[in-house]
Amino acid sequence: MRLLIAHNVYKQRGGEDVAFESETRLLREHGHDLTLMVANNKVVNTTLRKIKTALGTPFSMNTYWKIRSNLRKNKADLMHVHNFFPQYSPSIFYAAQSMGIPSILTLHNFRTICPTTTLMHNGKVDERSIDSGPLWTVRNRVYRNSYMGTAAVAAMVQLHKSLGTWRHQVNAYIALTHFSREKFIEAGLPADRIHVKPNFIHDRYGPDYERKEPGEYALFVGRLADEKGVEDLLAAWSKLSIPLIIAGDGPLRNRVCAASNSWIQYAGACGAGKIALLMRQARFLVVPSRWYEVFPMVLLEAFSAGLPVVASRIGSLAELVVEGHTGRLVLPGDSGSLARTCADLFESRANLEYMSHNAREEYFTKYTPDVNYRILMNIYEKAFQSVGTRD
Repeated sequence: MRLLIAHNVYKQRGGEDVAFESETRLLREHGHDLTLMVANNKVVNTTLRKIKTALGTPFSMNTYWKIRSNLRKNKADLMHVHNFFPQYSPSIFYAAQSMGIPSILTLHNFRTICPTTTLMHNGKVDERSIDSGPLWTVRNRVYRNSYMGTAAVAAMVQLHKSLGTWRHQVNAYIALTHFSREKFIEAGLPADRIHVKPNFIHDRYGPDYERKEPGEYALFVGRLADEKGVEDLLAAWSKLSIPLIIAGDGPLRNRVCAASNSWIQYAGACGAGKIALLMRQARFLVVPSRWYEVFPMVLLEAFSAGLPVVASRIGSLAELVVEGHTGRLVLPGDSGSLARTCADLFESRANLEYMSHNAREEYFTKYTPDVNYRILMNIYEKAFQSVGTRD
């Protein structure tokens, strides 16, 4: 199959970029002919570039013609988009449909619904964009604290909601969990075209890997930001005498550094190899997020390592982490609940061994490349079948 894969890379590498790279590798391993179109936000580094990008965010005619040319030149059978924001814009889907080529969008975040991307504002879940549209976000400058930037994103969301772009121009969607699928349906995306396919990772440990010891410390891996529950994590550890390693970077880096003490060690931003080593030696992973995580890659890394997870009972996390089976769930934003749960699990060797085994089995059952490829090919087939049958 000849595929055009499009992705807009963020300035700060994240889970979406990892998922894009993993899926590209998977398709190549199965012999597909790929053409990659990759834009990088690092080039949006001058005032003129920012203005030009903002003007093209709702609908870029430059992208429209570029995609048409690329599809024709490479004789693509299907276009798969991971991220179109901000440099490609939704015009990418109009280009494919004008040529009768099916398109697929992986819904890695909530930007098609809301300029916040996270359905979160002022530290709390905020679904106003689902209920009443995105215009409220402009006065609140939710995108990079910028009126102009937020207005551009809000215009994109509102324009394509009004045009029916998401109903008429995309043949299939990939939601990463059932929870996120329901949110997109609430926002008006067509339910019959939203298919659930989780993220996946290649196993780093081998088929015979098994955790032999419960580990030495609790571990946090991720962006150091409000939505990730970093303040809740630090508040919980002010009550605990348990070793904690924090790996990552972000706007709360100084806050984490200031909190480091004999119980909290800040490891900074770490590469994949270092993260794998930290997970092998950890007792459990802590994911205290306050927002609707779509599908954090760190969760897959933990399951692959046989590492139990303590996560917030919110959104997709409550679906992915099974209480008492692969980890524990706590109330989001409740540092006391987080502290009590972590203290209890840290001392419970039998539960840790049980959850570790289950986490590893969960990985093999749901999140391997082979399992994921079968689901992906089924979604591609449904996209082909939908050509000419749009509403």
